[in-house]
Amino acid sequence: MQKEILEAVRTAVRELIRTAKLGQGDLLVVGCSSSEILGEAIGTHSSADAADAVVSALFPVLEELGVGLVAFSPMANGFLTGRYGKGEKFDARYDYRASMPQFTDAAVEQNQKLLELLNR
Repeated sequence: MQKEILEAVRTAVRELIRTAKLGQGDLLVVGCSSSEILGEAIGTHSSADAADAVVSALFPVLEELGVGLVAFSPMANGFLTGRYGKGEKFDARYDYRASMPQFTDAAVEQNQKLLELLNR
């Protein structure tokens, strides 16, 4: 699967950069979850292997084309801070995280492995 992800990322990034007419010194904003890459709902199946495949394919293309990278929501809407855990409730009137699947109890439990890896 990693080989498929590598090739798909290389192709998609080149096409995106060409379509957006990005050039030397421009910035590309990237926001995707490893869950999406694996064909699952956002935030439900974190995968360090899938994320590694994306990074391994992404950086060489960006470097070759002279395009910089900006991560979208680098703290995953607060999830990576470790502040929000199982049982967390967000007020849907004011906080869009109330509808985000990565903040469901099941997803938080699954993604706990990712937090443990980052906190090593």
